[in-house]
Amino acid sequence: MNIEKTTPQTLDRSSGRLQLVDGTLFYSPNNSDILEDYDIPIADTPNGEDCRKIFQPHWSDWPKDTLSRRLGLACSSRWWTSAWGWTAFIPDCDWSPLKELLSSIVSSAPFTDRQHVTTKEKDVVDHLEQAIDVLRHEFSVAVEAQLPEKRPTAYMPDQSTVKLHPHEWLLIWIGLLSSVISETEDEERWDSEILQWQHALRQNMFTSDWINKLMGSVICDQSPSCQRAGTFIDLNRHDKHKLKSLVFRLCNWSVPVWYPWLPEYTNDPLLACLSPLPSQLQDMLDSWTHPTRSLFTLIDEVMSRRQSTPAYQTFFTERATVQSCLRTDEALFHFRRPKDATHFPPDPCAKVFEWIIDDNNCWTRCSLPPSWRHDTLANYGMHQKRYDDIANEWDCWIDATSQRAGFSPLTPCLICPEGSSSSAWHSDRHTSSRCTSQPRSYDPSRFTEQIPYSRLPTIDLDPLSFLPQKESKKFLPLAERYILYIMQRFYGFSHSKKYFPMTSPDIDQGDISRLLHLLGIPLHAVPDTLFERPAMVAAVQFVSKIYTNTLHASEFTLSGDHIANAVFKSRLSCLTVIPPSSTHGTLYMFDFTSKNKTSRPNALWYLTVLTAAHALLVCRLPARFFEREMAIYLTLQGIPFKTLQKASSLLPVPSGCTPSRLIPHRPNDYKFVAGDYTDYMNGTQELLSSPRCARAALMRGGFPWRIAMMYVSLYCVLDGPTGFSSSLEDHFVVKIPGTFEVYVDDALTEIEAALLCGLFHTVKDSGSIRKKLYYPPDDILVGAGINCDRWVTTTEKFFTKWAEGTKTGLDSVDGISAPSTYAEWKAATRPSGLPLPPNVAAVINARASYEESCRVFIDDFVKGRMGKKKDR
Repeated sequence: MNIEKTTPQTLDRSSGRLQLVDGTLFYSPNNSDILEDYDIPIADTPNGEDCRKIFQPHWSDWPKDTLSRRLGLACSSRWWTSAWGWTAFIPDCDWSPLKELLSSIVSSAPFTDRQHVTTKEKDVVDHLEQAIDVLRHEFSVAVEAQLPEKRPTAYMPDQSTVKLHPHEWLLIWIGLLSSVISETEDEERWDSEILQWQHALRQNMFTSDWINKLMGSVICDQSPSCQRAGTFIDLNRHDKHKLKSLVFRLCNWSVPVWYPWLPEYTNDPLLACLSPLPSQLQDMLDSWTHPTRSLFTLIDEVMSRRQSTPAYQTFFTERATVQSCLRTDEALFHFRRPKDATHFPPDPCAKVFEWIIDDNNCWTRCSLPPSWRHDTLANYGMHQKRYDDIANEWDCWIDATSQRAGFSPLTPCLICPEGSSSSAWHSDRHTSSRCTSQPRSYDPSRFTEQIPYSRLPTIDLDPLSFLPQKESKKFLPLAERYILYIMQRFYGFSHSKKYFPMTSPDIDQGDISRLLHLLGIPLHAVPDTLFERPAMVAAVQFVSKIYTNTLHASEFTLSGDHIANAVFKSRLSCLTVIPPSSTHGTLYMFDFTSKNKTSRPNALWYLTVLTAAHALLVCRLPARFFEREMAIYLTLQGIPFKTLQKASSLLPVPSGCTPSRLIPHRPNDYKFVAGDYTDYMNGTQELLSSPRCARAALMRGGFPWRIAMMYVSLYCVLDGPTGFSSSLEDHFVVKIPGTFEVYVDDALTEIEAALLCGLFHTVKDSGSIRKKLYYPPDDILVGAGINCDRWVTTTEKFFTKWAEGTKTGLDSVDGISAPSTYAEWKAATRPSGLPLPPNVAAVINARASYEESCRVFIDDFVKGRMGKKKDR
C-alpha cells in the first residue's frame, strides 16, 4: 500500500465567499464570514513596519502602550508580509485546548536527558522556542522570530497580564511554530514519505513521545474547527509565481485568507486558479435582491416546530421506527441478542453517547471514550439513560423539562426481565406490566473486571455466542435453525420439502467441512450428529453444488411458488447495475422510490452493494425492510455497502483529508510497549470523531468496520453522505455512463484506513521508514483467504487472537500484539512461498463460483426486463 502526501491540483473553494466592502470586491476561498464585521487593517509596508512595532516597539512607546493591547493587535487579521505573515496562524481559542496542550506536552520530557519537568507555562514556551529555532535553522525559514520579552519590564504598566493570562503568550508561540511547520511541509520541501521536520527534531534530542503530543495538539491542527487569525493578501504586491503555493498552504491549514479581486485577474493564467466560483458570484448578486417572499419560509416553519421537541426525542422516535421493522426479522433479533441482555447493565463494553447542548443551544449527540463510559452511566439516573439492544448503545441526557412533563421514552430504559417478550420494549414503562415496577439499582460489581484501556475492548460479535452448551438438548435445534437461516438469507437455500431426501444419503466429513468453511463456522463448533438431520443433509448437498459449480438459478433465487418470490422479484426490479470503472468494480444500486408506499419519507440516498451475491441478499430481506432497515442490517453483518447520493443535492464542504503527518513515528530500534497501543486507541477515537470517517469505516467492512463498531453509532450510516468537497480522496465517486449524473458517498483515504489498523512509521537514521501495523490491512486478509465480505465467527476468532497478542511468530508485550510489518503479517497469515491450504483455496473458489452465478442471473434478469420495455 502506497501512502504518500498528495498535493491538491486545484484549490478547494467550496466554502469561500465573494463580497463587496466599501466598493472593493474581496474574495476568500476558505472563509464565508462577513467582512463588514471585521476591521480591515490598512496595508502594511512590504517589510512589515507596523507589525514590527507591535513586537519590537520603541522604548519611548512603552509607557503609553499596554502589553495586552499589543498582543490583541498581534492576534488579529493583518496584511501578509514575508517576515510577519506567521501571525495569521495564531489560533483564536479559549484556554481549554491550550490547557490540554500544556498537560500533554509537559507530561513528556522534550529531551532525553532532562530529569525534571515542571508544569509552568514558561517551560512550555521554552520548549516551543527551541523547536522553532531548530526548524528555522534546518530549513532556512524566513520569518521574524524576535518576539516581545517573555517577562514584563518596569516600563510596561500592565505587568499582571502575564500572570493573569499566560495563554496570551502561549498563543504567540503556537502561531509561530504552526507557521514554521507549515513551511517545512510545503510541497517544495516534501521528501518521499517522511516529514523532515520531525526527523530534524529527533536529531536534536526531542523525543518521539513529545513530537507525537505536538502533532495531536492545536499546533498541528489543520481542521476548520481550529479558528486562526487569518490574513489579507494583496495579489499585486507579491510574486505571482509563489502566490498559488502560499494560498494553497494557508488553505491547507484552514487559515482564513482574503484578497481583493479585480476583473482583470480572471485572464491572468497565474491567478485564474484563485478566482471565485460562478456560484459564489451568483450568491453575491442574489444577496443584493430582496424577494417579496422568503425562499426559506418552509424551512423556518419546520425548524420552529422542531424547537419545541428536544433532538434526542426526535432521534428516539426515528430509531424506534427502524427498530420496529428490524424486529420483524425474528431470526436476526434472536441470534444477535447480547448474552447479558437480561441483566443491568447489559454490556460493560456498550458504547455510551451523551446528549449535550452546544453553544448554538442545540442538542448534540457526543460519543464518550471507553474510560468515561462506566462513570458516566453511574452518574445518570434511571430516567436519564436508554439502552439499545440492537446497536449495543447507551444514550444519556439531562433535561429537567422532560422530567417534569413525565416524558416516557419510546425505547425502554430497562432491560426486560428474563422471559418477557420483545414487544414489551416498545411499551410505556409506567403502564407495561411486563417491565419491572422498580428499577434495579446500579451495581458497580458488574464491572469488577475492568476493561484494560490499554487495548481495544473486544466486544463479543461471535454470531454463535447465543448457542447453549453442546450437552444441552436445545443445542442441536438452535444450531440447525441458525445454519438454515444463514443458508437461506445469504445463499438462497430453500429448505422446503422438495429438497429433503426421503432417506438421508451418506455424507463424508469433507462435505461437512466445506459447508462450515463456507459459512465461517469453526469445525469444532458443532457436532457431526447435527448433520444427520434431513434439512442439514439437504444443506450439505446444496453447498456441494456451489463447490462443483453445478448450482441452478432456480435453487438460490426463490423461484417458482416460494412464499417470498413476490418480494424478491419486486426488489430485483428496482435494481440498477452500474458497470465497472477505473475507480470501482461493478455496483448494484437499488431505487425503491416507486416501491415505497409508506407514509414515511424516502431516503435521499440509494442503497448500493458491491457484489451480486449481496444484491440478491437485499432482495431476500423481510418485506417490511426499506433502505434504512437494510442499511442497519448490512452494517450489523459487517457487509460493505454504499449510500450513494447525487452530488448536486449535497452541500459543499471543506476537504477533510487526514494528512500523513499524523502517522505516529518511532525510532528504528524502538521496542513497542502498552502505551503505544494506548496512543493508537486514542488516535482511532480521534479519527472516528469525524462523521465522514465514522460512516465510511462502518460501511467498509473488514477490520476497519470491526474497530469502528466499538466507537461509532450504527445509526450514523442513515444520515447519508456528509457533503461533497473538491478532494476526491474523501469520497467514493460514481459516474453513470451515458448521463451526466454523479453520485458520491463518504470514503476512507488510504492513510485513514491504515491508521485504523494501527499504522506506525519506524524511522531509520538514513531517513527511510518502515510501516508497521497492529492489525493486517484488507489486502493481506483477502490474500490469505480470510473472508472480509461478511463478519463471521472465524474472522472474529482471528481478530480476538491478534488483539490479545497470541499471533503465531509475532511479538507481543503485556498481552498486546506489537505492530508488525507487511512482510511479517503475510508470513503470519499465509507462509511465504506456500500455496493456500486446499480447504481455503476451495472456499475462495466456491465464493467466486457463487458470485458468478448471481451475476449471470442478474444480468439475464436485467436483459429480460429491458427486452419487455422495448416490446412495449
